[in-house]
Amino acid sequence: MELSREHGVDMPISSEVYEVCQGESTAVDAYRGLIRRQDGGVEHPTLQYP
Repeated sequence: MELSREHGVDMPISSEVYEVCQGESTAVDAYRGLIRRQDGGVEHPTLQYP
């Protein structure tokens, strides 16, 4: 992730996975973060969140 930041490359999936692996985020939060990045992204209505 450090290399992508140094070169100004946006790597949203890698960034979210990295945060989950580091214990900085949950899988649900990572999913939500990726959905929010999309234009017009909408969370699936059948998913239940704690």
